Amino acid sequence: MGLGHHCSLRIKNKSWTAGIDDPTKANYTVAQKLFEAELTWKDNMKPTIEPFVDSKGHQGIRLKVEYVG
Repeated sequence: MGLGHHCSLRIKNKSWTAGIDDPTKANYTVAQKLFEAELTWKDNMKPTIEPFVDSKGHQGIRLKVEYVG
């Protein structure tokens, strides 16, 4: 992790990332056969994993890492 960063996500395996200049329309990465990522954080952070179902019925997990001081 870089100096001053408390949490970092590294995508290790993906299919492609949307190449649209407008970040409000392309803030996602696509995986077709495998998606692998590593999320790391420092001791003063609290991780939470929340399962959810989106509006189209797709299952997912929401990862949150919150600074706790």
